[in-house]
Amino acid sequence: MGLGGTSPDSQPASYGIQIRDLTVDCNNVAGTTGILNNNSEEASVVNNVEIFDCPVIGLHVTTNNANSTGFGAVNSGPYEDVDINYTSGCSACGGTTVALQVDGVTTNTNTAEGRSIRGFDNVTVSGNNLSSKPSTLIVVYGVSTAITNSHVEYCSGTSACVQIGQTGTQSYSTYGVILSDVTVGVNNGGYDVEIFTGTTFPTGNILIENLNHESTGNTNTLKDNVTGNTVSDIYLGWYFLGAGTSPAVFTSSNGTITDSLTVPGNVNVGGTLTKHSGTFRIDHPLDPANEYLSHSFVESPDMMNIYNGSVTTDRRGMATVILPAYFEALNRDFRYQLTPVGQFAQAFVAEKVKGNRFVIKTSKPGVEVSWQVTGVRHDEWANQHRVVVEEPKPAPRQN
Repeated sequence: MGLGGTSPDSQPASYGIQIRDLTVDCNNVAGTTGILNNNSEEASVVNNVEIFDCPVIGLHVTTNNANSTGFGAVNSGPYEDVDINYTSGCSACGGTTVALQVDGVTTNTNTAEGRSIRGFDNVTVSGNNLSSKPSTLIVVYGVSTAITNSHVEYCSGTSACVQIGQTGTQSYSTYGVILSDVTVGVNNGGYDVEIFTGTTFPTGNILIENLNHESTGNTNTLKDNVTGNTVSDIYLGWYFLGAGTSPAVFTSSNGTITDSLTVPGNVNVGGTLTKHSGTFRIDHPLDPANEYLSHSFVESPDMMNIYNGSVTTDRRGMATVILPAYFEALNRDFRYQLTPVGQFAQAFVAEKVKGNRFVIKTSKPGVEVSWQVTGVRHDEWANQHRVVVEEPKPAPRQN
């Protein structure tokens, strides 16, 4: 069944084609697809439809139609309450069968060229009665769309139950795909979700949230071939794959995987960053090709700033240290450390900080002094958001 016609002759785009309250049975006829939309655009929907035993694709929505003067099924949808089933009588169904395929043509390496489908909600896919289970149940590439509030089960083989993006030199770029509140049931093969990227046209801006893994056969929840990340857990709370050569990735799950954040660019935090520990990790300066060097952050119960340097006293044993012009506006509660360098001498603070400077005195002239001054922030934001050093845990987090 097609929306908008499938004649090989060039056709204008169709609009407002609606399929509702219908049962489609392909009846195990080889080479058949249940519903194909490759020409109907705005206001074209599929709602409350059951599809049975279609060996090729149950529901196929595509913006790729060479016979159309429009853009295929661009901006069609939403597609809601769709039930795709396979029974024991579908002998022609098997490893290459796909329940839902959403695809298009996007060859721009940075954007999805505006090709989008208005989402798939409450989609159920089940192939429990098949002797040969499909390798992949849902395929999305070359188009922007969302699949929400859905359940798929009984896939098999080395492929994933849900595939996003394509591989190879002939693949299409895939941007702007959302999987939200999706549950994957029995999975007898690969990953629940696998993200692919092409040799020429990449994949990016993929959001996965609330992905539930019901399978008892494995815990292969997610494989991201763009970054090489995998998630092996029964639940994935949130995962975002950005765009570019080094896309940002954030994963959050509740079992064997710890929260992780990888950001190749800059991060600006408007509030307070709370952490258990912190380090920098850089290429080791003595062996940058093969080793990392890590240092821990310096911690303090105060909102402390540190300033340091060196100065040499004059013939009177005096030296004035000039601090930044904002020093006193930013800091209070100053603390000093002085260390003579290269010779024995006494050094002390002759004049405390005033006018963003302080004076050092040594017991003899011409002494190099290494100095350090710390201050506690007292700018307006810091005064309103003081760090609470000790506080009781909330009841649910107490052991």
